[in-house]
Amino acid sequence: MRSTEFRPIRVDLIYVREEASLIDQSLINEIAVAFPLDPIPLADDITRCTYDKKNGGSFSGPCSDCVEIAEFFGSKQWNEPTPLEYRRFCDATSLMTQNAFNYYLPGWMTASVADRRTADVLPDHLISTMSGRSEFSAARIEKCYECLSESQLLCIKRFIVWYHGDEDWDDKDVDFALERLHSRLAREQKST
Repeated sequence: MRSTEFRPIRVDLIYVREEASLIDQSLINEIAVAFPLDPIPLADDITRCTYDKKNGGSFSGPCSDCVEIAEFFGSKQWNEPTPLEYRRFCDATSLMTQNAFNYYLPGWMTASVADRRTADVLPDHLISTMSGRSEFSAARIEKCYECLSESQLLCIKRFIVWYHGDEDWDDKDVDFALERLHSRLAREQKST
């Protein structure tokens, strides 16, 4: 009888469930190859708190959420946090600087694939951001895609397809995310 106890296998500091399929492990490896670990964003380039006076807000310093995010992610490579830690900070994608979001995106994707149960709502949140259905997420993902190579964009496409295959319902966010990514890939191919 097979145990249901979670026994992780450590792969480049990301924990992968033993039950992960070969497709999942292939995607995790593809992400690891396509996205470099360096340069790591500095701690003061993780968030730009809009509540801070220096960024136009009314607080004399960043809010507690931005401080916690900067302290946690500062000086960490994207492959260091566990799926549970990435899930804990899944809302950080909206508070991070563009540079930090771009850098940690492969970590969020890897955590989602490595342990879907622990990741819980994390991949849903990423797909929603990638869909660009809100003005903020549209600007964020477009700026992200502009900085990525074709091989990195193809990893994101594989992640979206993996997510869609993992879910049983019709999801408009997936359609929008794939449409936005295909548009960016077409522009990328025209420029080469």
